Amino acid sequence: MADVTLGLVTSVTALIQNIATAIGYVKDVKNAPKEIAQFLKELKYLKLYLSNVEELIPLSTENDPWLETLKQLFDPPDDAPDSLFTGLTEPIKELDKKLKMAPPQWKIMEKRLVWTSTKTSVVEDLQKIERFKTLMMSAVQLDAIKLSHAIKGMVAHLEDTVADVKGTVDVLFQKTEQVQMDKADAKMAEWLTSGSVDYKEIQKEKLEERTSGTGRQFLTSPVFRNWKDGPSPTRLWCPGQPGAGKSVLASIIVKDLETSVSPRKALVLCIFCDYQKAATIKTIVCSLLKQTIQSQGLSSHSKSVYVKESANDTQPSVDTLSDTLSKALGSYEGRVYIVLDALDEFTDTDGGRRRLIDTLKSLAGDDIRLLVTSRDIATIELLFEIDTRLDIRAADEDINKFVMKRLSQDDLANLIRGRNDLCEEILTGVVKKADGMFLLATLHVNLLAQTINPGTLREALGKLPTTIHDMYDKTLTERVDTQGEYKKKLAEDIFGWVAFARRPLTVLELQHALAVDLDRMAFHPDYLCDVNILGNVCAGLVVTDRTYGTMRFVHYTVQEYFMSEEVSRRLKFSCIQEKITRTCLTYMGNPAIPEFLLLSQEHSLLCSMPLKPWRPIPRGSDALKLILERNPFLAYSSIFWVHHARGAVECSMEDEIIAFLDVAHHRQVAVTFSQATLNADPPYTVLSALHFAVRYDLVDIMEALLNRGKADPHEASALIIAAREGRLEAVKRLLSRGDVDVNRADSKTGRTPLMEAADLPAGRLSQEVVKAILNSEHMNSLNSVDKHGESALFRPIYGNSEGVFEILLETTGVNATLNNKEGDSPLAIAICHNRSDMIKMLLERKDVDPDAQSPLSQWTPLFHAVKAGDPSVIEMLLQPTRQVNMKGRDHNGCTALMVAALYGNAPAIKLLLAGIDIMAKDNSGMTAYSHACRRICSSADYGEVISLLEEHGGRPMAIADSLPNSWIWKMAVPSRKPKDS
Repeated sequence: MADVTLGLVTSVTALIQNIATAIGYVKDVKNAPKEIAQFLKELKYLKLYLSNVEELIPLSTENDPWLETLKQLFDPPDDAPDSLFTGLTEPIKELDKKLKMAPPQWKIMEKRLVWTSTKTSVVEDLQKIERFKTLMMSAVQLDAIKLSHAIKGMVAHLEDTVADVKGTVDVLFQKTEQVQMDKADAKMAEWLTSGSVDYKEIQKEKLEERTSGTGRQFLTSPVFRNWKDGPSPTRLWCPGQPGAGKSVLASIIVKDLETSVSPRKALVLCIFCDYQKAATIKTIVCSLLKQTIQSQGLSSHSKSVYVKESANDTQPSVDTLSDTLSKALGSYEGRVYIVLDALDEFTDTDGGRRRLIDTLKSLAGDDIRLLVTSRDIATIELLFEIDTRLDIRAADEDINKFVMKRLSQDDLANLIRGRNDLCEEILTGVVKKADGMFLLATLHVNLLAQTINPGTLREALGKLPTTIHDMYDKTLTERVDTQGEYKKKLAEDIFGWVAFARRPLTVLELQHALAVDLDRMAFHPDYLCDVNILGNVCAGLVVTDRTYGTMRFVHYTVQEYFMSEEVSRRLKFSCIQEKITRTCLTYMGNPAIPEFLLLSQEHSLLCSMPLKPWRPIPRGSDALKLILERNPFLAYSSIFWVHHARGAVECSMEDEIIAFLDVAHHRQVAVTFSQATLNADPPYTVLSALHFAVRYDLVDIMEALLNRGKADPHEASALIIAAREGRLEAVKRLLSRGDVDVNRADSKTGRTPLMEAADLPAGRLSQEVVKAILNSEHMNSLNSVDKHGESALFRPIYGNSEGVFEILLETTGVNATLNNKEGDSPLAIAICHNRSDMIKMLLERKDVDPDAQSPLSQWTPLFHAVKAGDPSVIEMLLQPTRQVNMKGRDHNGCTALMVAALYGNAPAIKLLLAGIDIMAKDNSGMTAYSHACRRICSSADYGEVISLLEEHGGRPMAIADSLPNSWIWKMAVPSRKPKDS
């Protein structure tokens, strides 16, 4: 008896301690309400009552009257006490339930745990405990041994429950910590792969176009199987004719690799090029890196790249990303498969395709397999001269399956029901004329679906075109032209927009563009067409891209067809650029838009409080977003209208364009939303009509405005704007006019057109603009200076434009020794920026003194060189023929050696020690060693400098003695013993 009671009391005591621990965990996450504190308090009281049980049990016997009394108190039979205890355990179970949550619920609790019990539920729990205490006291008074046994069982159960709660809380904190780490990795991965394309999603979309069972012939071919499973080939080029189903087959290949090879043994990456979504090498490398990170996680090298680049507030270059990808793939132990679809749709500007393939071939890794699909083009074939070729052609069996599927879904199903002979004729005829092209088979079935009976079906079957071009002609003639006036015109408008838009238009953008009534020169929502109508009137030639939500041609050959001279003439596309320009101008001229631009970011669009004139709304503001949502075509029209207008349209629409630009609101709309869409801040002054035309390269409009006297003598010249924006044609046109001053400087900055041109990014364009200005007949501002006292020669040094620098330096009359307001010459600036080739060019000139002192600091180029730290530049300056004075001093009395010691430049000190007095002092009595000792207090990197100076007898004991017992003191006098403190 005594042992049972003692175990019961011990269990209750342990229970109270465990509950206190659990409540402590809850408080760590979020303090529990006062009702829960009371709950804990009441549980603690149980220990006091149970101690009475311990004292009473040894005195009890089996026949004592307590048992009958206890039965009367509980009033069900023997199982009543257990029922009571079960009710008492509910609050503890509720606590356990709140903490023991399975993913993803526990992610919700990563910040805090919240006790969601109401006050009512807590009061009920407290009432249960109170009832339990009352019954226990009655049991104690009546020697309630059975009740004690029930309590002991309940306590043991509760103790296990609380232990489970504690374990769950521990797991929760571990998972919360992991979530924080995962978030950090996700942030780094997102930053590294910004601008990537989700090719995996595109692969899934293309895979949905597959007819079940197709592609097996290719997947089971010996060449593909050897590429996939064998030791060779490692690279496979798979050309095919247009419409052969290359993209769908590429998606099938990716799926096959992902399902047939263990993820632990293979990494499958994919790329899907698209002529309408021009990708760059950087975009593709980013996308491959993102797929790798999603599969393998973020590598330590990737994290280090993030830390380095983000610290400098720069985005990683394509070379950095390629190296990061290469290292990630190189560390992968399994085989890596890369499937690249439609290489022919990747832009080949400046050898883009070759550079892309070279990048992919150069990726590190023990076993990387590359498969590329494309049209059979000679220039692409040259990229794979030594690689294995496997042609893609739709198998007749696959086309047969595809047609059978279509026959069961289209209107043809009703037409051929019960006519096996007719079905067989269709299969035979379509498969034969499709000639291995899914696209042609698709269009064939679309034409056959327009027939009305078996007779007309057979007639159409016999007339099916055998080429894609003929197929498109027949589709236009028999399906588009026969729809009726309105639908035919709508289809032709859609073809024009999809073919000639500068980028793919979203469905909503196209709807709004088509709703502009050019006869009334206004947009009206009543002219918006339903999206289903847009697709139906185009006879299957235009489809919706589900990945991007844009309208596109079903195949790139449709684009080529509509842009051909014959079709353009037939559909009157010769005026399409003028039509698109007029639509954009009309849409931007919506009178409801400008009034919104006068609102501050802090005001809602419902507020009518105006700002000061022309204060721009910051990019990313809610006001801009709301305007763009209400006017979906505004983003496209504000950016691309100038692209459509350039050239012949400027002449044919001269009056309309000038009328648009003459309205300040219109110019503000065009600039604000084009800059906002391109994620750039708009200018803080509204461009004049002339400046707008120059900035956006509307050269004919520019000349027309000048001829109409639109130039403002108080604003910057059009030539300055043209040079600043790199508009070569505008610069040439302006220079050819007699009323343009090539030497006129900006009144605020003092910069001339030549300075603006010299400040352009390095490249051929900047050189051509500079040459055009220099060749001007009235050019005489070559050595003019801006407000900083710098001539045009300084600009390419800052911008590292070596070509422009050389052009200016070779121009007759250039002043290469001019000092700016800081007293620095072009040579000094070139040394500070480590422009080694420019330094060589300057030093080769007879008029450039390599030992010239600054009129302000008295620094010579040697001083700048030892500060910059490039030994090769110092060596150039110290060549005997230069006659540079190594002992020269600046306005503080410092020598070049002191400057080298001050900046910790050990290589420079080695070059200077031979010809200089190491014990020389500046105006403050400091030697080179003194300067190094002063700096070493903040950086131990100066140890090598001090050692070099010591070796040549440069110890200033005064400095060392001023720091007794320091490591500098010990370094200066190694044999000394520490002084008494």
